[in-house]
Amino acid sequence: MTRNAETVAGAADLSVDLPTLHGTAAFTGLEHWKAEAPPGAVGTGATWHDDYLRYDIEVRGNTFVRTGGDDGTVTGAFFGPAHEGMGGVLDRDDLSAGFGGTR
Repeated sequence: MTRNAETVAGAADLSVDLPTLHGTAAFTGLEHWKAEAPPGAVGTGATWHDDYLRYDIEVRGNTFVRTGGDDGTVTGAFFGPAHEGMGGVLDRDDLSAGFGGTR
């Protein structure tokens, strides 16, 4: 959600280079809908800013944190017996969001 309660949705992709434990969190195809409206189908919202955000991340145990990239803070964790799931939060001055995914 934005500060104006606009819903923002898009895709989240996390990639990690296992030998270095560094990687990228990318949020793409970002769209927004008017305040307090639920997100619609892909392509029905207006493009949010330039439609993507990219962050450098570092894995620390079962968690990951932002080390660079766009403005904001990204934190998250891996879940499941083989770390097959991940989830986290993105916090910026203009957006607060949760994200998740599976391998």
